[in-house]
Amino acid sequence: MHHITIRPFSSSDISQVFALQQAYSSIYQGVPVFPGEMYLSPAYHGGQDIFCAFLDDRLVGYAPVYAQLIEQGPENLPHVIWTEIKVLPDLPGIDAIKDELLARVIAHAQTILTQARAQQAIPKRKARMMFEYRLNETEPAAYVLARGFEFSESVFSMRRDLAQPFPTAHPPDGIRLLRWRMESPPEQEQYVAARNECFPEAPVKLEDWQYFLQSPMWAVGTSIAAFAGEELAGNVAVYWDPEANRQSGVQAGYTEEIFVRSAWRGQGIAPAMIVEGMQYLREHGMTEARLEVRALNENALGLYRRLGYEVVQQSRFYGKEH
Repeated sequence: MHHITIRPFSSSDISQVFALQQAYSSIYQGVPVFPGEMYLSPAYHGGQDIFCAFLDDRLVGYAPVYAQLIEQGPENLPHVIWTEIKVLPDLPGIDAIKDELLARVIAHAQTILTQARAQQAIPKRKARMMFEYRLNETEPAAYVLARGFEFSESVFSMRRDLAQPFPTAHPPDGIRLLRWRMESPPEQEQYVAARNECFPEAPVKLEDWQYFLQSPMWAVGTSIAAFAGEELAGNVAVYWDPEANRQSGVQAGYTEEIFVRSAWRGQGIAPAMIVEGMQYLREHGMTEARLEVRALNENALGLYRRLGYEVVQQSRFYGKEH
């Protein structure tokens, strides 16, 4: 019987969390490994939203909690609490350790919701806890299914070979494309407002976006912004992770957070922004572009395929109301 100690994440845990991710990824090929420093970000309240499980002094598992609390939008949109539970795959009694982490995650999620409601920071709506697993993560997926979570939808990871020719895609009259790094606070606020308008089900906080803008990924990246006069009509975030590329040997970049506001949709703005984003990646030595898209988003999926992206991986979301 394991005697497990669980406590919040701290900077002293960075190397062990990174090593645990590497051990997990060696079993479940293709699962990404993230720098442990990201868990000290405002999105995780400096580590207070990450729970680390220790057997003596050895980190054997951890579970982050990331709350996307819906402040605006349709009443049927639930608050979403994203989590994952990673435990060393070869550890005996693994489900018992996962159960302890899951109990801590559920309690913490309830605290977050209760405090936000008490402060009237969010409206009353349903809340769902969500896990995401790739198709080869069969044992982790079986665990959450056995704990009452249900499959809700799939997400595709797509990849585009940047050595292949790009299609021609020009913005419509009245729209100008800029490589926009949104360096001033008013620009950052403009971006976050437009992005959250387009993704009310998955809002980002200004402080979290500002934290990303200080990251090594953004230091080499930019956004491709479509402006109608002074109005932000659409945007694509374009960046890469220099350290991850160094370790993998693959020069891969991302064309993510793709949106066009409703008043400007259907005019060919999205393909023009994406092609410009791919051009930026190619100019900086990247050999492939990556993005993720929900499988139910058939319009976006069709657009990305027309631009040369191919589905290379599938993940599944598992959710449960809390």
